[in-house]
Amino acid sequence: MLQSITSLLPLVSLTCSAIQLEMEFVSETLELLRDGQLISNEAYLETGSIQGGMNVIANLLENNVQDEEIAIQYQILSQKTQRLNDNFPNLNELIESHRK
Repeated sequence: MLQSITSLLPLVSLTCSAIQLEMEFVSETLELLRDGQLISNEAYLETGSIQGGMNVIANLLENNVQDEEIAIQYQILSQKTQRLNDNFPNLNELIESHRK
């Protein structure tokens, strides 16, 4: 997840469609990992807040909200992602192993 969030930078290149594509990748990958019992249900559920944060940023972009507000939301999302990475250290590697 950490790689997914950091790949969205820099903010100037953020687009709603880029975030939506990343959200689709993360969602599909997490389902595969959970179904394959490579991640726990707890890890899967905790990623929901990250996906929700990505959705918030996509909506802000779509509604042409000021960059300052988007930056604040991105910072919050980055902090949540770091905590998730701390709790599930192998999650990022597992997700990235499915990137084509």
